[in-house]
Amino acid sequence: MGPDTDELEPVNWPSHEGRLPDPRHPATKPDGSAESGESPGTADSPATKESAEPPETAEAVDSAGSAATAADTGKRPRRWWRGLTGSLAAGMVVLAIVVLGAGALAYFGPTEGPGLPSLVAHPAAAAVALGAQRVVDRRSGAVAGAAAVVLLAAVAGILVFFWWF
Repeated sequence: MGPDTDELEPVNWPSHEGRLPDPRHPATKPDGSAESGESPGTADSPATKESAEPPETAEAVDSAGSAATAADTGKRPRRWWRGLTGSLAAGMVVLAIVVLGAGALAYFGPTEGPGLPSLVAHPAAAAVALGAQRVVDRRSGAVAGAAAVVLLAAVAGILVFFWWF
């Protein structure tokens, strides 16, 4: 058996020196003091700013009991959309691998393969889908929407031209 909790050595946590500044408070140094040379106990200190946060960024507890900020709850539709487009992009990669594998088996075996257009179009569409998904994940607004449309067009093009007709 493992050691009893009373037998464990205490953990020495690293100090907060050298930590990155809090992005909510860009006027603070890594040590927590204000940029203007004020002491940490003044009205502009990070501790005072955190307690005076606007209500839209304050934590809210949902019915499941998990804490979420209002900023997080505003991102849920985008997360759903990004999850859908990410799944489609991953599916295109898997489909391209399957088609390339079938082409390799056909090349070395006695059966007929998927053909050159399919062997070129599937990996190309997968590359387009992955590039578009990268944009969808990293941008927002119209740019992310346009990238999502490109991704959907690549997936739909492959499915329509190579699988349904």
